[in-house]
Amino acid sequence: MKSRYAAVIIGTVIFLQISVSADAPQTIYYPQVLEDHQWSMNKEHGFYCILSNPVAGLGDLQLIAEAGEVEQIAVAPDPFQSEHRQVSVAITSPPWSVKPQHTPIANASIPAGDSLSIDISMVNVLKAFHAGQQLQLVVDDNNGPSVIVQVPALNIMPVLEQFYRCMDDLLLLNFEQAKHNTFYYPSGGKRLDDDQRQMLLHIAEYVVADHNVDRITIDSHTDSYGDELVNRELSKKRGQLLVSELQKMGVPTGKILMRFHGERYPVADNNTPDGRNRNRRVEIRITR
Repeated sequence: MKSRYAAVIIGTVIFLQISVSADAPQTIYYPQVLEDHQWSMNKEHGFYCILSNPVAGLGDLQLIAEAGEVEQIAVAPDPFQSEHRQVSVAITSPPWSVKPQHTPIANASIPAGDSLSIDISMVNVLKAFHAGQQLQLVVDDNNGPSVIVQVPALNIMPVLEQFYRCMDDLLLLNFEQAKHNTFYYPSGGKRLDDDQRQMLLHIAEYVVADHNVDRITIDSHTDSYGDELVNRELSKKRGQLLVSELQKMGVPTGKILMRFHGERYPVADNNTPDGRNRNRRVEIRITR
C-alpha cells in the first residue's frame, strides 16, 4: 500500500497532504499559511550560496550553488536518509494554471545513508520561478509513501537578486578541483600555454580565498631524454616560473613550496614517446 504527499492550495493556505489508498486509516495534512511561505539565503563569499524554503513537517528544501560550478537541490535535514530512494525533479505549473505543464529536469537513485541532493541546472529553475512556475520534488523509497513536494516561487523575489550576485562571485574551482593538478610540457618547454595559465589563475584565486590553505606545493619533473644535470636545471626553471606566476597572482610567498626533481621520479616509461610526454610535468598540490 502506498500513499502520496502533495502540496494543495486552499484559499490562502498551502497544505502538504498525504493522500492514501482507500484502505488507509487517515489522511495527514501539514498546513502552511501562504504569507509565511518564505525563502532565505545563506552564503559564504566565493564558496557557496544557498536558498532555503522551509516545508512544514519535512525539512528545508534548498537550492545550492557552490564554487566549481556545482548546482544542486537538496532537503536538509533529510528525513529519507535511511532508505534507498528514487528522486526526480520537475518544473510544473501552479495548481491554478489553465495550462498544466510538467517538465522533468533531473532524476537520481540515492543509496541509503547518502543525503538527498541532486545536480540541477540552476538557470532552468530560476527562469521557471521568474515565469511563475513551481518546483516539484518527488521521492519514492519503494517501502513507504511516495512524497511529492511542490514549492512555488512565492516571496522568492526579495532574495533572488542577492542569490544572483552571490553566484556571480563564486570561485571557478572548489577544493576538490583545485587540490591536485598536473601541467604537461613539450620537450624542452618551460612556459605555460594559455589554458594552463588560466587554470593556474583559478588555483591561485582559490588559495587566496581559502584561508585554511597552508601550503601550495610545486613538484617539477622532466623525462630522461638528454643530460641528467641539464634536466634537473630545466625542472628548476619550470618550477621557478610557476612560483613567479603565482606570486603575481597574489599567492603569498610563504605558502609556496617549490621542489625540482629532474628525471628522478618518472610516472611512465621513458622509452616511449607517450611515457616521456607524461613524465614532463609539474604537479601542483594544495593542502589545508
